[in-house]
Amino acid sequence: MLAPIPDGLSFEDGASLAVAGLTAGGLARVWPVEDRAAVVWGAAGAVGRMLVAFLADRGAHVIGIASGRRVEAVRAAGAAHVIDRASEDVPAAVRARTAGRGAAVVFDPIGVESFETSLKLLAPRGCLINYGELSGPVPAINLHQLFPDSVFVTKYNGMHWVEGLQEFAGLISAALTLAAKRRAVISEIAGRFPFDRVADAYRALEAGAAGKVLVLSR
Repeated sequence: MLAPIPDGLSFEDGASLAVAGLTAGGLARVWPVEDRAAVVWGAAGAVGRMLVAFLADRGAHVIGIASGRRVEAVRAAGAAHVIDRASEDVPAAVRARTAGRGAAVVFDPIGVESFETSLKLLAPRGCLINYGELSGPVPAINLHQLFPDSVFVTKYNGMHWVEGLQEFAGLISAALTLAAKRRAVISEIAGRFPFDRVADAYRALEAGAAGKVLVLSR
């Protein structure tokens, strides 16, 4: 399960990218994206930036949704367009950037707050992939909502898209290779703690650390 770290990346970079790389690599397998529009909510987060890079590498026309100063990091990760949700109407912006058609796929880690909007972003026969519930669980799905454009909705379960431990190293290696080309996917380090201060590391996480929290064994 060892993954080589490319030249130009540190062990800390590898530690920061590993889990995000596994998640993003699995998500990128769910729906065909080549030459298609893909919307990524939370595109400035660790998984979001990594997912933007994976999708762009596979030929997707990526539209990232972020806010404020983090918009440029999403563009640097590979997004063709970035929508600032703090100042733009997201559905109107997505329509404008897809010639009015909508996106082939929407990746959404937010949950209840964005669910209805995400459905509006889809093109006919598009797919909404929910992979998180940061704002709370998504509502029960009314199939009649899906009828007008015959769209799909799925709840991502990584256990069914990453086939066992034997795939971990390959997905992490792919993420590290992308990171070496697009350093914008590397998350900021919010704290470093020695092994005997693991409890303090967890407290930093619970306090909402803005970046990765590393526990160092040396």
